[in-house]
Amino acid sequence: MFGEFAQFAFGFLLAIVTHESGHAIAAKAYNVEIDWQTVVVSDCMSACTEGKMRKVANGAFVLSALANRVVIAQGWERNPVGAGFLSFNILEPYSYEVRYQMGNKADFYHMKSLDRAIWMTEATVTAYQANKTWQILPTGNGGVMLTYNRGF
Repeated sequence: MFGEFAQFAFGFLLAIVTHESGHAIAAKAYNVEIDWQTVVVSDCMSACTEGKMRKVANGAFVLSALANRVVIAQGWERNPVGAGFLSFNILEPYSYEVRYQMGNKADFYHMKSLDRAIWMTEATVTAYQANKTWQILPTGNGGVMLTYNRGF
């Protein structure tokens, strides 16, 4: 039991690293410096254009979305590491929106409503694809039974 929890936690941590790597790759591509010591990207925002910051912000979600497709295509969502990885990537876009709606708009000014909607949709599609194992099976008495094999 604890071994599965540790594997799930590792997958979750791996997704965080993937997410932050997406920010770093986009920042490097657009010549934006980020202070990783304080993990405060807002220090950079004042010196960067809004368009560049939007690309850096979305870079994390693009890399995560691509990684989600690989995890699902390989069937890795069925193991604890893959489930932990997808769990973070499903929850993260929604956490951005919740923080934005709770009044933390200054930290998210560079992400447009469309960006947030796209990433929440991608999270929903990922959740669906990771769990789409519904089956309708005939029963012995002429009826049908709906079964569901949960991925995580």
